Amino acid sequence: MLSGVMTPSRAFADGDDAKDKLPPNRNEFLPVPDIGGNSDIGLELGVSASYVRFRETHYPYLFRLDAVASTSLKWDIRGLRSVQQYDMIHLDAPQFFSKKLRLDSRVDFLRSVDAPWFGIGNATLAVPRPAPPDAASAYQYTAEHVRFSALLRIKTQSPFEVALFTHARYEFPAPYVGSKLSDDLASGIVIGREDAFLETVAAGFMVDTRDNEIFPRRGIFYQFGVAGTAGTEEHVRFGEVSGVMMHFASLAPWAVFASRVLGSFKFGTMPFYELQQGDVFNPQILLGGEAGVRGVRLGRYAGLVKVIQNTELRFVPIPRFNVLKWRLLVGAVVFFDAGRAWSDYGYHPDVDGRTLGLKYGGGTGLFFQWDEATLFLVEGAYSNDDSGRDLPLSFYFESLLHF
Repeated sequence: MLSGVMTPSRAFADGDDAKDKLPPNRNEFLPVPDIGGNSDIGLELGVSASYVRFRETHYPYLFRLDAVASTSLKWDIRGLRSVQQYDMIHLDAPQFFSKKLRLDSRVDFLRSVDAPWFGIGNATLAVPRPAPPDAASAYQYTAEHVRFSALLRIKTQSPFEVALFTHARYEFPAPYVGSKLSDDLASGIVIGREDAFLETVAAGFMVDTRDNEIFPRRGIFYQFGVAGTAGTEEHVRFGEVSGVMMHFASLAPWAVFASRVLGSFKFGTMPFYELQQGDVFNPQILLGGEAGVRGVRLGRYAGLVKVIQNTELRFVPIPRFNVLKWRLLVGAVVFFDAGRAWSDYGYHPDVDGRTLGLKYGGGTGLFFQWDEATLFLVEGAYSNDDSGRDLPLSFYFESLLHF
């Protein structure tokens, strides 16, 4: 984080006239229908609300509170049905009882009846096979969890910060009889059949020189961490080392270059769903999906090692304008993503392939920013990895830029 005090009005200095700047002391409250989702989970419907209190002496804001309650609808071979329920409360307090501390906490609940599992490795195949009686695909299972996470960032007099993280969750996986996951569990390729409580503790550091956290135009944001996790079932004990490097550069008042490199390296005994995830301080499903290589199916590849690179050009061709009481900023993005997974640290051509095997995706999208704190993103992506789909295309409707 930037040292010293930065007022939110500086956040959009590039390309914004003085008349377009937002007042530094204000409250932003936006209750809206939650309309989102993507081609993996279907159409997400629900309600969401964000309340952000800005103060001139607090960067980037005094606090932010977000809440979401949603369900997603998807048409598959079982017809139109609800496939996912997601509820979340998020609190970000940049000066948590002290100007030196920042607390970013989240509690969420997820139930998905079409969570993906295709196996371990970078060369796993999605060969056609009969769907289980209760599922739309043999490459699905029912995932359910309750999770709580808290990230404490300890500031210094420089952009360098110390980061401490805890992540507690209860997982309720349920494989469908006759599915790929059921076969892998029965053969002992993976573990994770039992309901389990998992606790993670992590530590590391961050370097943050971004001029703005919601829509940065210049600066870097590096995150490096080491984590250890223990579980209550199946002797789960594993660790992770991860690094995330983000770079932002203003090419013109209306154009920004953005890039991210993410590497996740795990070791130990872990349930199958952890093989799909990565990033110590922001655990998320990789390699595919909106958080990884866009255009590749969510959770399509799993392994101990995952490396991802994202490159974007972001454009803001027109100034802010009014929509009712809000100031709206409209922009466009063009992106290219690439990545790869490895089953483990040995040479396994049968599951990881004998070639580079790079997965990539590219596309374009639009984003809409209400005032400063609320942003929505619509993207379309093409990938070289269609995984058996009729069209190698994916669509995403999300809040916030991915990095």
